[in-house]
Amino acid sequence: MNTTTEHDWLTPEMEEALTQSLQTWVDLGYGNAVIPIYHDVDEDGLTDYVGLNSFGKIELLSATQVEAVDETQPGYEGPAWVRA
Repeated sequence: MNTTTEHDWLTPEMEEALTQSLQTWVDLGYGNAVIPIYHDVDEDGLTDYVGLNSFGKIELLSATQVEAVDETQPGYEGPAWVRA
């Protein structure tokens, strides 16, 4: 899947909130964190995610680009989903 920089599906408020949330993970040392959006924006049949690109801007990711992390493990304080 090609990532996109166009976010017609996001309101400016949603984009700002997602960016701030992801930036919080970056500031905590988890630069590969992503957030599920529970919608198939790119129409590939899979739930999509957003993450920050190297410029700190929202980037759309397909489920094939993401892996789940077992956040129930003792001592793990990172995000539940990260870039694969």
